[in-house]
Order: sequence, then structure tokens, then C-alpha cells
Amino acid sequence: DKVLMEPGSVCTFFVRGVSANAGPVSEELHCLAATGQAKPTKPIIQTTVVATFVDPLIQPSVPEVRFVYVYEEDVPTPTLTEDLKLTNVSALPLTLSLKATPPFTVDVGELFLKPSDSATVNVAFDASFPGDRQTRVHESRLALSYREHPQKDGVQLFGETNFPNVEFDVAKGDFGTVLNDAPKSLTIT
Repeated sequence: DKVLMEPGSVCTFFVRGVSANAGPVSEELHCLAATGQAKPTKPIIQTTVVATFVDPLIQPSVPEVRFVYVYEEDVPTPTLTEDLKLTNVSALPLTLSLKATPPFTVDVGELFLKPSDSATVNVAFDASFPGDRQTRVHESRLALSYREHPQKDGVQLFGETNFPNVEFDVAKGDFGTVLNDAPKSLTIT
């Protein structure tokens, strides 16, 4: 940047550093002076700026959260919940955004964690989703993003529902021609 300074005036410059990779970085900063219309510039300040860039690091208490629901007759299908502890193991404070997709939810949308701080969030699984009472396994990720950094992290989420379903490998059972009052069987797997 160029600045025109009057004699005896003060100017403050802000230097912003950005790095695509973690690790130490150093750079030379030069402040040059040009008086009047003179083209040759004269160095007045030369300094080395040093910074150590770090990636955000969140350590979850478990690598994945698993839910298992087994159907019980005449009992409403519940929402299952599990606590998940998140710890900031990086050297800088972090602001996290947390997002889950159905059938999973999380009770906190944003967290601020100082270095070494932890917070517990509640992850929930709606075992009735999508409402058809079919046995299945839902897989998703609790998405973690950082306000201060473009990195994205996550925690795997699994939700298993077990309903008393029967599936046939054929859509139609064909017994062919059968005599009246005569037993005939068909094997279906």
C-alpha cells in the first residue's frame, strides 16, 4: 500500500498472514520512502514477520456414535440420545458450527472452545424416521466446521432400527394348478 504522510504524522499498518499449510512461516517486510517526486526509494524499515500456522483440532470422546432400536409392541418409538464430548486440542480458541441431518439432530448449533476446553453436546436419533417401520441402518455425519478456518471435520453417526418385518424374494407366489382340498407348498426365502 502507498500512504502519503505529512511531517510529524503517524500511520498504523495492519499485516495479515494467510497460509494454506500448517507450520512456521517467515517473511520479510520492507517499508520504503519516496520523497517528493523522486523515483528512487529509500528503505526505512526492514523486518522479519514470523508466525506458526496451526490446523484446528477437535478430539471427540468417541470416533463414532451408534444407536440401536429394537421394536417393542405397544411402546411408542423413542428418540434415542447419546452425549458426545468435544475437546479443543489445538493451541488457539475455536468457534465450531455443528450440523446433523435427519434422522439425527444435535442440541447445540455453535460452540466456542478455548484451548484444552471441552463441551458435551447431545446427539439424538429419531428411531421412527421416516415413519414406515422398516428395518434399516441410517448413516450420516455430524458436520463440524470452524469460523476461523476452512477445514471441515465430522463424527460418524449410525442409527439402526429393528422392526418385525418379513421380506420375500418374490413379489408373487405361484402355486400353479392345485386340486380342491389338496395341500401344496411353496418355498419362499
